[in-house]
Amino acid sequence: QRIGLQAIFEMAGMDPARLSAEHIGFGLGPRLNALGRLGDANLAVELLTTTDRSRARILAAQLEGLNAKRRLLSDQIYAAAQEQVARDPSLLDLKSLVLENPHWHGGVIGPVAGRLAEQYQKPVVLIITPPEQVGRGSARSVPGVDIHAALRDPRVSQYLIGFGGHPGAAGLSLAPDNIPAFRLALSQAVEEMWDKSAAPRTGAQIDAYLRLDELDLDLAKEIERLAPFGQGNPPVRLVCPHVTVASQRTFGRNGEHRQVIVREDSGATRKLTWWRGANQEPPATPFDVMCLLKSTNYLGRSSLEIEWVD
Repeated sequence: QRIGLQAIFEMAGMDPARLSAEHIGFGLGPRLNALGRLGDANLAVELLTTTDRSRARILAAQLEGLNAKRRLLSDQIYAAAQEQVARDPSLLDLKSLVLENPHWHGGVIGPVAGRLAEQYQKPVVLIITPPEQVGRGSARSVPGVDIHAALRDPRVSQYLIGFGGHPGAAGLSLAPDNIPAFRLALSQAVEEMWDKSAAPRTGAQIDAYLRLDELDLDLAKEIERLAPFGQGNPPVRLVCPHVTVASQRTFGRNGEHRQVIVREDSGATRKLTWWRGANQEPPATPFDVMCLLKSTNYLGRSSLEIEWVD
């Protein structure tokens, strides 16, 4: 009922009558979070408490702009990090990945470090190193590695000016000249403490094998009765065996996503959305595709969305 939330729904094209955990986690959350990362978090409080509809719309528009800026900065930092790894692949030989750049934005390096940690399955530290200033970094870890304990290790902490955090994430400061020694010491500490038993199983649980023509809106709505999905309640993963690519194209602001139409021997086809899949090619020969089914609602109209998982 809050006017501020209504303004966000309107600006983001969300239907408040059909809110899901995904809308909250990937729509509302990042917009409110962008204020604290790039602007003044007090505006979020004002947005959620105002009774002035005009003021709510102004604040929601600011939120939308900051969220777009957050996405752009995150993508730029991610691309720059990938370029560093491409220039020096030996960085990946260590048990933790430590990267630095003088121009990164401190408000978004944490989430980008988390994205890289998930990709490379190792702790990641991103450090901002402005000229003649203390370097400030953000760390994100993976299951089995307590990153705060690793930073507390005397071999590592000797290179730090300060640090704080918890097992999954931490912040730190250090002199830029100490980064090479810190990189090696952190890798050694991580290797010695890594609890491999805590690592997730390789591969993914398959819940059912289905034909392409069985993937429809009714099934998506049935599956959504099991929501909200997340930690402790993973989404339902479906596999369609022996499909081929009928056509494909990239899309998105920077062409970062891929849309793939797959076909099976019966002639049935389905359109799949492969988020951030533009830099990967689907197989040229028949393959099994794992996907998630979702029902989307735009301007009151329900439609089927099939997300490419693997």
